[in-house]
Amino acid sequence: MSKKPTFIFTRIFKLVFSLCILIGFSNCHSGKNVGPNIRKVKLELPVSHFENDFFKLDTNNLVSGLDSLKVKYGYFYTDYMYNIAAFSMEDETFYIQIKHFIRTNRQIYDSVSYYIPHLDKQLHELENAIKRAKVYFPELSMPPRIITYIGPIDGYGSFASKEGLAVGLQQFFGTQYTGYQNQQDYLESLFGSQRLKQFTPDYIAPAAITSWINRTFPDKAGHYTLADKLIEEGRKIYVLKALLPDLPDSAIFGYTGKQLQWCTDNSILIKKYFEHENLLKTKSPEKIVTYLSDNLRPDSLPPAFPNNIGKYLGFKMVEDYMEDHKKTALPQLMELELWNVKQ
Repeated sequence: MSKKPTFIFTRIFKLVFSLCILIGFSNCHSGKNVGPNIRKVKLELPVSHFENDFFKLDTNNLVSGLDSLKVKYGYFYTDYMYNIAAFSMEDETFYIQIKHFIRTNRQIYDSVSYYIPHLDKQLHELENAIKRAKVYFPELSMPPRIITYIGPIDGYGSFASKEGLAVGLQQFFGTQYTGYQNQQDYLESLFGSQRLKQFTPDYIAPAAITSWINRTFPDKAGHYTLADKLIEEGRKIYVLKALLPDLPDSAIFGYTGKQLQWCTDNSILIKKYFEHENLLKTKSPEKIVTYLSDNLRPDSLPPAFPNNIGKYLGFKMVEDYMEDHKKTALPQLMELELWNVKQ
């Protein structure tokens, strides 16, 4: 008889303890955008390592090797030869150019596994992002594959084409890579210091998915105002966050953690600045680009504001709109006329 109350108390204690753990676990994840369940999403997204096939070419038999590459990579082969490596394919020195390129970029190719040791992890993030895209945008065609490659450091980083998502690994080695350090002044003049800080493996997924978003959703605005352009960029960032919900916002926006915290703490100040300076209605392309560039910034912009501040303000405008229109799905958001978002 005396043991029964103790037994009941023990059962109640265990139940309450379990509930506390469950509630605590739930609170730890509250507010986090985990995205749709993608475990059952069927998607074939093979990875083709162009850099392996290219740098292992038999330079004594380039004709046969290049023919094989052309068959395997289709349109990307032409993209790489013309636009990335910038070979003169009709020139009689074409094969000499290829041999020189392989020789001078061999060190970059050999460094991939050292500077990007967890490439599989980055590519898995890409695959999951495309699976989420398939859920959010079921009517769209998804990229057929991921293609990695090595190109000039000052060339293309990532881009999307009908052949798939292309990732230029040479721009994701990390700031400790001596190849960046040896060309720092030149690369900063080309990309800007803020963009150069994004040359790390953590930016592989957001850079590649951004290129897919830009290709899939070209700007709707024609002769746009700065406000129109901010919204165009803002809703692309909104989609990017939805497709990569596990990434920190610093990777999404391309800011440092300190810059992002400043923007978060001063979001009202940022909006007031654009309003006070009468910037939102400007139609000058030369002026607009300075607020949406990692490399450029207007002289009048206060020092505390990071470059590409327009990206953050545009996202906040879209986020506010979506907060007021909770039933708006991502496809609807991307189809909206710009003036609807501004209302």
